[in-house]
Amino acid sequence: MENLTFVPKIYDPTINPNPLASGFLTYGQLPVSPLYVSPLPLGPTTDLFEVPSLYTTATQSAAGVTLNTNGSVFNGLVGYSLPLFIANGSKVPTGRTFSATANTGYAGFTNYTIDLSNVNPLNLNSIALTPVNPSFPILNAAQGFTLEFDLTVLQESSAAGRAGFSALIVSNDPAKSIELGFKEQGNGTDRVFAQNANFIGEGETSSVPLEISQTKTYRVSFTGNTYSLSANGVEILTGALRDYVFNPATSNPPFPGSANPYEAKNLIFFGDNTDQARAQFTLGQVAVLPLQQSLTPGLYDDYLASHPDLIQAFGYNLAAAKTHYENFGFKERRAIDTFSEGEYIASYDDLINVYGYDPRVVLSPGNGNPTAATLGYDPTAVTEHYIRFGYSEGRSVTFQADEYLASHGDLIQAYGYNLTEAVRHFIVFGSKEGRSRDLFDANAYLNKYTDLQTAFGSNLDAATRHFVEFGFAEGRSAV
Repeated sequence: MENLTFVPKIYDPTINPNPLASGFLTYGQLPVSPLYVSPLPLGPTTDLFEVPSLYTTATQSAAGVTLNTNGSVFNGLVGYSLPLFIANGSKVPTGRTFSATANTGYAGFTNYTIDLSNVNPLNLNSIALTPVNPSFPILNAAQGFTLEFDLTVLQESSAAGRAGFSALIVSNDPAKSIELGFKEQGNGTDRVFAQNANFIGEGETSSVPLEISQTKTYRVSFTGNTYSLSANGVEILTGALRDYVFNPATSNPPFPGSANPYEAKNLIFFGDNTDQARAQFTLGQVAVLPLQQSLTPGLYDDYLASHPDLIQAFGYNLAAAKTHYENFGFKERRAIDTFSEGEYIASYDDLINVYGYDPRVVLSPGNGNPTAATLGYDPTAVTEHYIRFGYSEGRSVTFQADEYLASHGDLIQAYGYNLTEAVRHFIVFGSKEGRSRDLFDANAYLNKYTDLQTAFGSNLDAATRHFVEFGFAEGRSAV
């Protein structure tokens, strides 16, 4: 079931449309504003040019902040800064001419900034990235997390392998990162692709119909070594996390190697991070959440089975289930999967006879259904039965795996509180052995022990779990 407990938002334009007001984000741009200077050798012309901040033309509303990254840079060789200028502010010859039509190298919003107070003017590598707010949530890839943001890409133009809008997420382990590029192609064929670790070509790309000019809630989820991207709750892209190989000195414009964003832990960036692209976009709410579940093709039937009104409306129409969740269910915060196939089949002897599997048979030559062998049933077939027939027949889930465990001491000793194994045992063995589904009286168990009443109140599920995990071994009983 989807966990919908939200942590405080990084940016919530409905409360304050200024993306910097929450103290978690800042605006960054290269070439830097208001001044842009370049390293030696000096050219024949002398001056230090002013560079406008694109953020001054950004607009803010309850929908978010709208930024146009189609800015200006200098023609010719580009650079970042001179120790001489940092030291005394002197204007120096640059040999650059101003171009009003070129793209700004980088412009966007991030949770990192540069601490100028610690810069050594004689050593540009003393420039380092530092978190805007030290209390920014830890992006723990091992534990799993989800970065959620609302986005509308109003206009996008980019070279091959580049994107006018990118979302970069670097976890607390920089070897587990992902950069996603949003490409406008028109007529519902827009796409999102993952940047390869060496930035050559494109990695995996979305293949479902997509219109990035329409406002959507995107979720990037990290779990283990894998990421997934969903749009309005429906997964559109997934793949392996990257360890990006990036040399800031070769960037355009270049910047110190000590300020490598791909090596900064817990970094997020939204915007244009290449001189070969531009975009106008609206960034809405941004939040870091516990790991969220996305609707994948394997869960379309579970989503239907979890909501009787959808069964009535669509029957066994999986495409309709996907469309409903994308357009309505996600915003309604509907759970994706609350239907227990195993407990459903275990509730009815006739379903066990039809859909139950003995692992010794199902893996015999000519069969081969490892999922059914592991679970004792085929979950897809069981879910389809409920949607097509079981619901209209008035069937429901009455078998409770924890109660079955608590009813049989030998199962407690064998499986502990493993509910999956409890369901499998009843389907494959217990039903044929004539075992009772529920002999355990949780209410009597609670009433018998005042310490459990103090700990659990009237929570019968908690009492049942206590008996399985502790009470049985302690010699407690419900009688």
